[in-house]
Amino acid sequence: MAYETDEQQVEALKAWWDENGTSIIFAVVFALAVVGGWRGWQAWQGNRAQDASQHYAELLDSIEQGDAAVSTHFNALQADFSDTPYGVLGALQTAKHRVQTDDLEGAASALQFAIDEASDADLKAVAAVRLARVLLELERASDALAALPSDAPSSFEGLIETVRGDIHLEQGDFDAARTAYQRAVDSGAAVADRRFVDMQLTDLAGKTAK
Repeated sequence: MAYETDEQQVEALKAWWDENGTSIIFAVVFALAVVGGWRGWQAWQGNRAQDASQHYAELLDSIEQGDAAVSTHFNALQADFSDTPYGVLGALQTAKHRVQTDDLEGAASALQFAIDEASDADLKAVAAVRLARVLLELERASDALAALPSDAPSSFEGLIETVRGDIHLEQGDFDAARTAYQRAVDSGAAVADRRFVDMQLTDLAGKTAK
C-alpha cells in the first residue's frame, strides 16, 4: 500500500504494531528462552560430566590407596551419575577391587549395576562375563549360566564359551563342557588362555558325566 505522507506511514506502522507486536515479542522471548535453555542444559551437562569424572578419579585413588572411601565414591556414582559412562566404569573398577578383597557378593552387585546401566555393548558383555565368573566362585553355577549374555558382540564368543565350559565342568556335565570349550576354539575369537582351553579339551576326551 502506498502512503501519501510520512505521517500516514507512521500511523499505519503503529496500527500494525498494536495488532502484532505482542505476538512478535512473545516469539522473540520464546526463541531466546530456547537458546538460553539449550546453552544452560549444555552447561549443566558439562558440570555433571565434570562432577562424575571427579568422583571416578577419587574412586580410583581410593582403590589404589586401599582406603575405606571406595564404596562412598561408587555410591555417589550410582546415585547421581548412573547415566554417564563413569557410572559403569566405576562399577567395573569397584567390582575388581571387591574381588581382590574377597567381597564377592559386593562384586556381583556392582557388576549387575554395570550390566543394567551400560549402553555400550562391549562394556555390557565385559560386565556379564565377569559376573558369571564371580557367581561361579560363589558356587551359584545356574545363576552363572544365566548371567552369560546371549546377544554379545561376536568378538566375545571365545570368552563366553570358555566361561560356559568352566560352569558346565563345575556341574559335572562333561559333554556340555567339552562342547562349550570346542565352540570357544572354533569361534576364532580371543580367549583368556588358549592353552588352558586346549588342556581342558584334552582332559575331557572320553569323559562322561559323573
